[in-house]
Amino acid sequence: MLRLRKYSDITLIISSSTLPRFMTSFHLIVLGVGIMIGNGTYVLPGIGASQYAGPSLMLSFVIGGLLCAMIAMVYSELATLLPVNGSIYRFAQLSLGEFAAWITGWFLILEFASAIISQVNSWSLSMTHLIQLSGFDIPRELTIPLASGGIVDVPGMAIMIIITLILIFGAKNGIRFMIIFTSANLIIILVMIIWLIPSVNPQNWDPFLPYGWRGMMNGATIAVFSIIGFDIVINASQETKNPRRDMPIGVFGSLSIVALLYIIIISVMTGCASYLALNSDMPWSIVLEHSNFPLSKILPVCGVIISCAVCAFGCLYSLSRQVLAMAEDGLFPLLPNKSSVQNRFSYRTVSAIGVILTLIIGFGNSDTFVELTLGALLCFIIAPILLLISRRQFPDKARYYKCPIPVLATIIIITISGYLLSLLSTLTWMLFGAWFIIGIFIYIFYGYRHSTFNAKSTKG
Repeated sequence: MLRLRKYSDITLIISSSTLPRFMTSFHLIVLGVGIMIGNGTYVLPGIGASQYAGPSLMLSFVIGGLLCAMIAMVYSELATLLPVNGSIYRFAQLSLGEFAAWITGWFLILEFASAIISQVNSWSLSMTHLIQLSGFDIPRELTIPLASGGIVDVPGMAIMIIITLILIFGAKNGIRFMIIFTSANLIIILVMIIWLIPSVNPQNWDPFLPYGWRGMMNGATIAVFSIIGFDIVINASQETKNPRRDMPIGVFGSLSIVALLYIIIISVMTGCASYLALNSDMPWSIVLEHSNFPLSKILPVCGVIISCAVCAFGCLYSLSRQVLAMAEDGLFPLLPNKSSVQNRFSYRTVSAIGVILTLIIGFGNSDTFVELTLGALLCFIIAPILLLISRRQFPDKARYYKCPIPVLATIIIITISGYLLSLLSTLTWMLFGAWFIIGIFIYIFYGYRHSTFNAKSTKG
């Protein structure tokens, strides 16, 4: 359980990879931006301002952005040290041992899967709303999962099947899909911002801290939840032409764009209406209606539909790469033993992931998974520790980007992440514990027995 991978083992995985290298820094920025501006840009600013922080949500995003910037430094250095799929799971193999790596990867899977389910749930609600605005109606029982009081979420299952098929037919096609729809989403957001700017009234920012400093810090939880996604870019390492140069550009570029965009959105929203009036699933519609925007109800809904589909696809892409990385090591039964011509990775694995998620979306309680996305905070705490260990473990290995403040970054990341984790509900921690126990059982009864470490030991 404590056995370590060798550095040469990971470099062999990189050199023997059959995944086509087609991504540039532009593709990585699009991937990161597409994932980070999901339904958060349309829903979370209203919830965060009205229930948590008021206008000070702007500062909440500065704090959340600071944490994410520190993590971006850490991830960028690790990605340039070893540009390999699997995110920090691979580095945990080198520094902490196989079991710790398995648990790290297991929680990354939870992060990606929870994000997909949350985004698809929002997509389903918004699509149903758009259909109703168009004068049609869908039976309520066919838009709500069985566990939530309906029969089945048909729209949610439909979009999950569609994005799974897009990924099966090729990562290149999927990235083209992301470029087109991310551009459309940004255009919608910019149109709404430009329309609202003349209506901004600074008096609406008073009081600035209606819920106090603790409220502002609680808002930082919303900020981190919103900005999470830049770390997913790392899982595209083996499909990037020049990962050691492009990874830091992709991570920092996407993070900077999205953090700035969120701060602008919040300042405009809270400047156009009282923060209390934003307590809605569609705060954009409220502020646009106040400013007499002609498409105040339809345009924000269209934006949510586009952004949620793009975000869900990006997370599915990263989830498939995470599972494949762990399957390559024998820790998962979904071995990549058959490949599609278009993208040379196991369509069986992607299909299996798609089927499982489709069933959860159709019949499970999607609300349960919203906070579970913040399992990423656990991985954020592990990442800087891995960085410090790697500095001692591989002092002579080339690093094309170096975190300028590794110790300070580690302190800030662990402190803020630990505080944000302490704010999570008891139910979320119980679900984390259940996920952890399931992970232990899978490793003991399958992963440990089928690990490629065992094959190497036998040969030795």
